Amino acid sequence: MMARPNGLPYARLGLVVGRKVCPTAVGRNYMKRVCRELFRRYVDRLAGLDVVILHKKKFMPGTFVLLSTEFEILAQSVQKCRDSFKFSSAPTNLA
Repeated sequence: MMARPNGLPYARLGLVVGRKVCPTAVGRNYMKRVCRELFRRYVDRLAGLDVVILHKKKFMPGTFVLLSTEFEILAQSVQKCRDSFKFSSAPTNLA
């Protein structure tokens, strides 16, 4: 999971599931559906962030509880990064 402040009051999600990770479209779509559902559960914690989830391994339907706990841990760590990152929503003039 990668995240960066977006200066907006809401969070945005990007998903990357490659063919090498999961060769079937059905499997890739399942992985995306699960990640979108987990994102919806934690969207209020991730407000103001652009989040990109890059899958490295395929997961199966029986591992949802494990994925949920892992996503919660990642959401907490991303939230700490956002809180420590100082940014201004106003544009800065460099000239």
